[in-house]
Amino acid sequence: MSNNIPTPDEARAVLASTDDTRRKLAAAGHNPPVRHLVFGLILAFHNALPLMNWLNPLLALLLFGLAIYAIYRWDLKSYGVFVNGLRRGATLPVTILGILGLMGLFSAQLALKANGADSWIHYSLVAAAFAFGTGFSVLWSRAFRREMGDDS
Repeated sequence: MSNNIPTPDEARAVLASTDDTRRKLAAAGHNPPVRHLVFGLILAFHNALPLMNWLNPLLALLLFGLAIYAIYRWDLKSYGVFVNGLRRGATLPVTILGILGLMGLFSAQLALKANGADSWIHYSLVAAAFAFGTGFSVLWSRAFRREMGDDS
C-alpha cells in the first residue's frame, strides 16, 4: 500500500504552482481597449438585427455566431486561453447581468420596431447596446482579474 499524502515541501510546491497559474490567468485578463470595443460592436450588431429586414434571420444568426467565435479565437491566439463567462466564481453574476441586459436591449428593440418607432430611437438603442457591451466586457475582465488575485 502506497502513501499518497504529500510531504509539506510537495504541498508548498503545488500551492506555489497554483498561485503562479492564477497570476498568469490574471495577466491574460488584461485585454486591450480594442478587444472591449470589438465585443461592444458584436452586441450592437446583435441589437441591430431586427432593423436589417434585408438579412435572412439564419444568416444573421450565423454571422453573430461567427463573430463570437472570432472573439474566442482572438483570445486563444492573444492570451493562450479563453475563459468561459458561464463559470462559477466572481464572473458568473456579471455574466448573468450581461445576458439579462442584452435580452432587455433586444426586447426593447423588437417592441420599438413593432410599434413603428422613429429610426433615431432604434439607432440610439444600437448605440446603447455598443456602450453596454463595451462596459460589460471591461467589468467582466476586472471581475476575472480580481478573482485571480490581481489588484490592478
